[in-house]
Amino acid sequence: MDIIVGGFGAGVPIAWGLCLIFTVQLGHRISGSHVNPAVSIMFCIFKEISIIRCILYSIVQTAGSFVGAGMTYLVYYGKTFV
Repeated sequence: MDIIVGGFGAGVPIAWGLCLIFTVQLGHRISGSHVNPAVSIMFCIFKEISIIRCILYSIVQTAGSFVGAGMTYLVYYGKTFV
């Protein structure tokens, strides 16, 4: 059942926000919760993290995006949307 707000389903934005909050809380002590390689590169440019850490963060962040895309594909494989 989807939450209806103003005629639109609000379930997806709420779920997205909760996932983002969970990710930030989970990773704030490890990487400062920047889950985007562009942010990691920016921190490296401004000397907040080392080059090695930037490379490792970027690899893991990119791999995580592929894992998330793969999981989404598996969940919705074969389903049709109209």
